[in-house]
Amino acid sequence: MGDSNKEQPKKAMFKTQAEAEAAAPEFGCTGAHQMGEMWMVCEKHEQAGHKGHN
Repeated sequence: MGDSNKEQPKKAMFKTQAEAEAAAPEFGCTGAHQMGEMWMVCEKHEQAGHKGHN
């Protein structure tokens, strides 16, 4: 598997709404929204901090 010493990207997708809401502050937002069968941090998709998609 991967190197645990390398910085992992923050997990933004979760199986439950509660997990996504708990992680939202790490992305500078609150709440969660559903994406298919998964939950993503932030109330709105645009807030989820998609940095690096230039």
